[in-house]
Amino acid sequence: MATVGAKLKSARQAHQMTQQEVADCLHLTRQTISGWETGRTYPDVESLIKLADMFNLSLDTLLREDDQFVMNLTKQAKGMKAARQSYHAIQAVSLILLVMTIGSLLRLPGMILPPLSLSFLIIVTSLATIVNQYLTREYWRLVQPRVIDLRIRLAIVGLLWLTFAAVFGRLNGWGTDTWVMIGSGTLVFLIATVHALRHPEENRPHRN
Repeated sequence: MATVGAKLKSARQAHQMTQQEVADCLHLTRQTISGWETGRTYPDVESLIKLADMFNLSLDTLLREDDQFVMNLTKQAKGMKAARQSYHAIQAVSLILLVMTIGSLLRLPGMILPPLSLSFLIIVTSLATIVNQYLTREYWRLVQPRVIDLRIRLAIVGLLWLTFAAVFGRLNGWGTDTWVMIGSGTLVFLIATVHALRHPEENRPHRN
């Protein structure tokens, strides 16, 4: 029984292409192509269509006799649905918590919380942010969405932070507490920015 990986390897060799050449055409790594050919991993539907076009093969020819691949596609589809639902849920929760936190810090009417409650809210918001980061990576790994360029995203976050700092200082005065809050927030933002720029692969969708 010929598997999808074996058929891909045979087609690649028939076209006298190396794994690296195939990987370059698909904008992937050679290790990814190797994993497909050995059966350790399977290509997604988009990659499979590109491979079929590249090697002049029909999808029926590639998929015939490989029940494991069909099962993998079904499993992948379920995983994508679960990842999408989890991603949108944590995004909504994070947004609500962030609005509540900012509203309390800016002392907006109806949103002011006692210091202890505000501290607890900030902790919960921070935890939600961590969970959000993990689910975002899982969502990106499975769904491969289109996202704004990393530098543009960082610039937008930076402008939002400067706007928040200016409004917070204007409403609460430019005392020591205000400068400590703004200074600590700016330091966290700078550390996160440096890490994001040094590890861009962690901040954009990519295939394993």
